[in-house]
Amino acid sequence: MKTELHDSANLEYRIEYLEAMRQWFMDAMELGASLGEFQSSVNQGIDPAGVIEETGTHLKRLLDFKAIAFMRVSEDHSFVLLNCQPAALKSKVAEEINHQIDTGNFAWALNQRRSVVTPTRDGEDTMIMHVLSTRTRIRGMFVGLISYELGHMKDAILSLLSIVSLNTANALESYELYNVLNEQNRNLEKIVTKRTTQLEEASAQAESANKAKSQFLADMSHEIRTPLTSIIGYAEILRDQYLSSEQRFESVDTILRTGKHLLDVINDILDLSKIESERIEFEYVPASPFQIFTDITDLIRPQARDKGLDFNVAYEFPIPRVIITDPTRLKQILLNLCSNAIKFTDEGGIHVKLRYQPEQRKISFAVTDTGIGLTVQQQTRVFRSYTQADTSTNRRFGGTGLGLHISKQLAERLGGTITVRSTLGEGSCFEATVRTGSIEPSQLVYSEEELPDAQLSSFNSQPSDTGAQGYLSSKVLLAEDNPDNQRLIALYMRKIGVSVTTVDNGKQALERGLDSGFDLILMDVQMPEMNGLEATEQLRKAGYTGPIVALTANALKEDRDRCHAAGCNDFLSKPIEKVSFYALVGKYLSRATSNRESEEEGEKELNSLLLS
Repeated sequence: MKTELHDSANLEYRIEYLEAMRQWFMDAMELGASLGEFQSSVNQGIDPAGVIEETGTHLKRLLDFKAIAFMRVSEDHSFVLLNCQPAALKSKVAEEINHQIDTGNFAWALNQRRSVVTPTRDGEDTMIMHVLSTRTRIRGMFVGLISYELGHMKDAILSLLSIVSLNTANALESYELYNVLNEQNRNLEKIVTKRTTQLEEASAQAESANKAKSQFLADMSHEIRTPLTSIIGYAEILRDQYLSSEQRFESVDTILRTGKHLLDVINDILDLSKIESERIEFEYVPASPFQIFTDITDLIRPQARDKGLDFNVAYEFPIPRVIITDPTRLKQILLNLCSNAIKFTDEGGIHVKLRYQPEQRKISFAVTDTGIGLTVQQQTRVFRSYTQADTSTNRRFGGTGLGLHISKQLAERLGGTITVRSTLGEGSCFEATVRTGSIEPSQLVYSEEELPDAQLSSFNSQPSDTGAQGYLSSKVLLAEDNPDNQRLIALYMRKIGVSVTTVDNGKQALERGLDSGFDLILMDVQMPEMNGLEATEQLRKAGYTGPIVALTANALKEDRDRCHAAGCNDFLSKPIEKVSFYALVGKYLSRATSNRESEEEGEKELNSLLLS
């Protein structure tokens, strides 16, 4: 009877065990099936807290955990306890984790792709650790406590735990990638929007620039063709042999005046091109502001006098005796401001004041006129390129509209700027400032009595016309391939008694220069057969020691540097200005007795040239 009862109890136990196992397998199969739904849900952008919560729910269906905890990897690569349920066991779980870290089991578990099972320190519970990692990186660690052995289903349970852990790690990585992708999409939208706006602005600017440059080309065409019309027309008139002497001189004066205006237009265009391409160069040297003032006065006073305008200058002492600047560019700025003042003034006069600003280490030149003045709106755009005050100004007064723009760019490169104050109908004041460099008190001039007489005289007397510097008796070789330029330069030279030999190219210049005893060689740079620089180099190599002056239409600093490097003593740019030409020739030719016959012959040939 006892045996039957024992067998019956065993049978009932086994049935209960098998039923429990069946239920576990059913739950495990349901868990496995639900993992796909779990992965799908986390792919919808569930945050890490939601992922951990979902994982905990699934794991509780797998085992009767006493405690479940998750750790994540922080930015400094340390592990942080993120979540523990129940919260009352958090300190115990933390202590057990620290113990596993000390024993090395935690590090071992990080390098495994499976669960690591170990008893707790007190031996009361079983601790399960499983790394949460994808194929690219470790995301964290799962830690669980159970109060019993895993029993016969250990491998199956741990396999399912590995599947859940892998899904959890993938879910965490998916969320991060999801955020990264969304952020990139948001940034891409911002970038596209920004680029679209930039393209629209660039398109508008390009359209505006095209319109401005089209208008500029039209204006420049007008500015170039207008003086050319006068030059060609009056040149044709000069061929009329019945012209009176007065008509002939008027025609010549008109050609000279319009030719110089045309040169100014071309120089403005070239300066603007060099400024915009950042190729313009400056030479900072010690320069006297008083001498610069004197030079400007000598040039501007006759223009003001011819228009019936007063022109006076004033100093606001003290003023530096010498400043460090580019005197050529500074003169260009002041000439433009003074010329503009004369152009736009019909009555009254021009007043120029020189003032030193020691605090800013700057010196200013204020040009005040009693001319037509500017409105507030006109003042805001007067320094723009390609513009004048308005179109009516261009029609009435002419000009390229580049002078003030170029002058302001030059002033800024010299460490200053140009400002304007103006009242419509009453006049304007343009003030140019440039940097002076360091100035010691001993370098200051405190009164006009300290100025040299030569610099004072130009303000109080009228400049006298100067002609050729005496008559010279010398031999000059002119190398120039343009026949018209040959005749013109030869006339200039013969007018002062100089014997001129002309050749057409650098090869001939080399041959004649070595064979004859010339006192000076004028060498055009661009010529056929052999250019002027190559001919100069060959002459120097062959032992020629006489002066050689380069003639060229290129006037950039690098052009002058190339001429000096080739062996030229000096540099003269085209078109040739007579006074500058005679001054340069006088540096290299010795003075001799006047040769009246050569002068008369030169004047006859000049008249012949004008009438031909």
